[in-house]
Amino acid sequence: MPGDSLEVVSTSNCIASGIGANAGVVHERRKRVRTRLHWPVLLFRAIPGSDAIDSVTRDLSSSGFFCLTRVQLAEGEKLVCSIKIPTHDPHGKHLERTLECRIQVLRVVLQDARDVFGVACRIEDYNLSHVHSEQF
Repeated sequence: MPGDSLEVVSTSNCIASGIGANAGVVHERRKRVRTRLHWPVLLFRAIPGSDAIDSVTRDLSSSGFFCLTRVQLAEGEKLVCSIKIPTHDPHGKHLERTLECRIQVLRVVLQDARDVFGVACRIEDYNLSHVHSEQF
């Protein structure tokens, strides 16, 4: 995600005052804005008989997400995932939404915990599903 609003103001002030345009600019490698979200994710490998991998997003954009998992995945690996989107229905009925995606693993980073991996994924295709059920 690009810098916070103070960095934007700071950069705008530098340009307006004639200071170099690169002074104070944070270069962002992502093409889309990321939002910090901690949503449950299930990752599914194309390997027959493999178990679903539990994960949670750390951030999400329209083109990808970063998640944490205890299973090491391979860069370039293609997976299917199911991201559970929390919702609230003011009419008292529970509406569950799931974002089902075909993804590709772009980067795997060993985290400080040493048994947790950070996984950067690009969303190649997606489908938003709605499941209606009565709230008890």
